[in-house]
Amino acid sequence: MRPHVIAGNIVHVHKLPFAELQALYEGAELCAFVPFAEGFGYCPLEAIQLGIPVVASDLPVLRWTLGNAALFADPYDAAAIADAMLRVLSEPKNL
Repeated sequence: MRPHVIAGNIVHVHKLPFAELQALYEGAELCAFVPFAEGFGYCPLEAIQLGIPVVASDLPVLRWTLGNAALFADPYDAAAIADAMLRVLSEPKNL
């Protein structure tokens, strides 16, 4: 991940104040939440609340919490994740 953070392709954040977190969400084109094993995450829920499309790991708990509000991909398949992200980015915005 480090080379992508240095290149500016990935923003890695930790313990941001609310105003900064909200500014990041407002500028986001999508939210990728693709852990291998995660019981729950606020990130995709916050993104959905703000109208940001979500690509999430195809895990039972995330399917249960996100329902049809996210596009799911195998967290062990980088190509599937990339395809899902491209699919989300290529969809026309619902204004």
